Amino acid sequence: MNNKQIWETKYKDTGDPFHSTDKYDQELIDIKVKLIQPILRKKHNLMIDIGCGTGDFLLHEKNNFRQAIGVDFSKTMIDQFEKKIKEQKIKTIQLYKGEAKNVPVAKEKADFIFSYATLYYIPEIDEVIKDISRALEEGGLTVLEFGNSWSLEYLLGWINHRLFGWSKHYCISPFKMKKLAEENNLKIIGCRKFQVIPVASLPTVLSKFFKFIIRRKFAGIMIDEWMSNIPIINIFAYRNIYILQKLYKLDKKVIR
Repeated sequence: MNNKQIWETKYKDTGDPFHSTDKYDQELIDIKVKLIQPILRKKHNLMIDIGCGTGDFLLHEKNNFRQAIGVDFSKTMIDQFEKKIKEQKIKTIQLYKGEAKNVPVAKEKADFIFSYATLYYIPEIDEVIKDISRALEEGGLTVLEFGNSWSLEYLLGWINHRLFGWSKHYCISPFKMKKLAEENNLKIIGCRKFQVIPVASLPTVLSKFFKFIIRRKFAGIMIDEWMSNIPIINIFAYRNIYILQKLYKLDKKVIR
């Protein structure tokens, strides 16, 4: 099965995504939420969630935008999101079932676009980033989570896909991530790296053991993040979350 078929049949709404009994997972959730909070201090005219799933992040931030668009290729996910919108009587969110490389924006550009836990499931990542840049206004911000093809997590994920039918990951190297940003007039203004140890794809017992260790904090930062940002070692960290800003036309030469 391809990823669309896998997500339609195997993945469901797992309940509250912002509270996990696993302390490592909870730390990572909190980091992702806090990462977009400074950006959301200003109320956005148009915010877009690429790979919106069942709508958890957009619903969580519903007071921080005037209009929002959620895009996902899974009808199962979109249907669940639409049900939540109707139940909460929200009129500021539009949903689209479609490809991430076809962001439904024409005249009005978005001032904030984000994508968590999605881009590493999409094979045409070059086209997706190009379209995100097209849909983003000059000076607009985007937070994008990439999966690293040089990581042990990627290798184990490929094995799990072949043996157990997990979703297939389409990851790229850190150098490709930076190259795509440059080619699409996106300036990197921040990056957070995680999971140099492949906790997501390990057997449950090993995963819990390593999570117990790497969730510990030193100077307020998880050991996981410390390890994943050590020079040289950092090119093998699986999760790379980039904060980028689209350059104004006059500023394009800055990154050339």
